[in-house]
Amino acid sequence: NKEVIKEGQNLVFLGDKEIEDIFSDDALLLSLKELFWDIIPVSGLSDDEILQAVKAAREHEKGVFPGLKSEMRKVLPSDLEEEIPHKRITKPTLGQALANSLTTEHIPKELREMFDRIESFVEA
Repeated sequence: NKEVIKEGQNLVFLGDKEIEDIFSDDALLLSLKELFWDIIPVSGLSDDEILQAVKAAREHEKGVFPGLKSEMRKVLPSDLEEEIPHKRITKPTLGQALANSLTTEHIPKELREMFDRIESFVEA
């Protein structure tokens, strides 16, 4: 007996290309500050500069995640002891930074609804 996957019933897409797409610029700012907690303060990088990098990342042809890697490469100082700080941005590290830095009001409605649906399946 094969299960059929049907969008809207047992398949949910979040974001246009990636799940990062659904998070606000402010949420991504907080997560990047979490991820680069040791570099941003000494680099003099302002929140506005990071937000500009996030906005530019949204325009990246391959999506927000590759855009964040590319834009943070541009704005992070290159004369640090850590050889390539932008390599800290991986799917798992960004996900962990989102989880560590966000409060419930930063969680997008689509994601909350998805978790509510999962909870209803588990409880059924």
